[in-house]
Amino acid sequence: MNMQELEEASGLPLRMIRFLIGKEIVPRPQGGKRFAEYGEEHLRALRIYSAAKSEGVESLDVIRMRVEAGELPVSYDVADGIELRIVEGSVPDIESFLKAVRKLAIEAKSKKKSRKGKRNGNSGQEN
Repeated sequence: MNMQELEEASGLPLRMIRFLIGKEIVPRPQGGKRFAEYGEEHLRALRIYSAAKSEGVESLDVIRMRVEAGELPVSYDVADGIELRIVEGSVPDIESFLKAVRKLAIEAKSKKKSRKGKRNGNSGQEN
């Protein structure tokens, strides 16, 4: 793919892509300037960059390490207000893992409600 196609596929502006190439976050393209070709490794690096930025990561060194490691986290909603980010391939059976985490979240929420109810019920009583 050419630079314009990479820009469209990644959702990042051309200037940002060039900046990231210059900072060695994204690999240099194949071919010369005039016939530069970009592939999946370039798109993956840009996706890792975007994911890191959405997590609040500011350090280009940290982002570069993530790109080098190929770490692309995937987000999963566990419960209201709880999102879990898991690096691809780090959990063998993701569905079973998510099921267990969701169960824990439900149990924790019900325990919290139970404790809150007991506190509110006792607060109006005098000794």
